[in-house]
Amino acid sequence: MQPEIRIANRREDYVSRDVTARGSFGERAAVLAIGARRVAVTGLSASLTDALGQRYGDSVSTTGDVATADVIVRAEAADADSFHDVPAGNFEYQMALDTTRADGVVELAGLAFCATLTGAIGELLIGDPVLAVQAIENTARALLALHLPRTGSVMLHSGCVAVEGGAVLYPGHSGAGKSTLSKLAHDAGLRVLGDEIHILDADGTVHGTPFSGDLGNEITHRVNEKVIAFVDLAQSDDEGLRPLSRGKMFATALAGSPIVNRVAALAEELEDVLFAALSTAPSHQLRFRPGAHVWPMIAEALATRDR
Repeated sequence: MQPEIRIANRREDYVSRDVTARGSFGERAAVLAIGARRVAVTGLSASLTDALGQRYGDSVSTTGDVATADVIVRAEAADADSFHDVPAGNFEYQMALDTTRADGVVELAGLAFCATLTGAIGELLIGDPVLAVQAIENTARALLALHLPRTGSVMLHSGCVAVEGGAVLYPGHSGAGKSTLSKLAHDAGLRVLGDEIHILDADGTVHGTPFSGDLGNEITHRVNEKVIAFVDLAQSDDEGLRPLSRGKMFATALAGSPIVNRVAALAEELEDVLFAALSTAPSHQLRFRPGAHVWPMIAEALATRDR
């Protein structure tokens, strides 16, 4: 009999309530460029700074001004005994997220880390240096996702491809087909801006980020483009690109706005940004089969959109 797979998604799955901090890893700092935004990470050792550089390449600077960053992650080492061993093979890992605190502080926890997010500051405790880079990424993404709607932008789980005249952006949850469609675009010779996370401004400008999915280094993320079409993905036995109402596209984009879509206090700002951005370009639903030649169909539809 196969063992039962349990989802680890509660803080107590990962960490004790009382976590013992042991101080910073070092005195170094790094600034990570995420679209047009900057995330500063402090309390780093030389080895952690190097590890961030290896993971994110020229998106990381060790000479950037921490004080001018949009958000700051303060990293500290913590007692490894404060964190629980989650058995591999019996769990599906999901970050634990608590947005219910009356003071507005958001709590985050995952494998060998926990964080408290307050405004533009994230206090991160790491129990295993081997997992530190992933802990920093998870915290930086969550902190920035919460910050962006206050400044007229939103983080989206999405794929994005540059086409003539701008970009096609396709939000979607895990398994919706973002990586599949991005791979098809790459194989067709198109420029893929990303297959995992983007930042979308209220004026319809989309920014690439260094957070990639299956395509990894094949993406061109250090760019921004105007969105000329929003596309909802539906894997199906039939194919076609059809108009989609802005309301249905809004529902897809809202579901694809990580972390912030669970914070009631930011609902109005998030909705305002999404409605504004979606009003800048038409929405479509793409029904496609894996391996199908969908990009010629999309290009033809876009070429005739103003006729």
